[in-house]
Amino acid sequence: MLVRDCMEQELVTVRPRMDVLEALRLMRERGVSRVLVVDDHGGLLGMVTKTRALEALCGSQQQVVAAAAVKITANIIMEPCPTPVSPDYPLELALRLMVESGHGSLPVVSSSGLVGIICRQDIIGGIAAAEG
Repeated sequence: MLVRDCMEQELVTVRPRMDVLEALRLMRERGVSRVLVVDDHGGLLGMVTKTRALEALCGSQQQVVAAAAVKITANIIMEPCPTPVSPDYPLELALRLMVESGHGSLPVVSSSGLVGIICRQDIIGGIAAAEG
């Protein structure tokens, strides 16, 4: 099986200056646990996970007071994206890359740019469906 067989093609992306609260609302509305941060040309800059966003908002009292004065945006808390994979990348190798890197998802990039994202749950579902 290949990444293209299981990847999510409906991407949820945000711009670097999006407020973290807005990013969390978007995640809730779209039923995802991460958003990809892209520039004005669709170039991949990083990723914001729900956990990272909540940690940024629920820091120490001192951090909360500082956050009230400075808007927390996606570019401030985004994590660098893990190594992207192509749609033709073998599923087993994608899972190995996730395990070795400690990331729960990988961006999927083709010659035309960002085309999807694949998460551990996608891979597990794909394998289970194939074994039927």
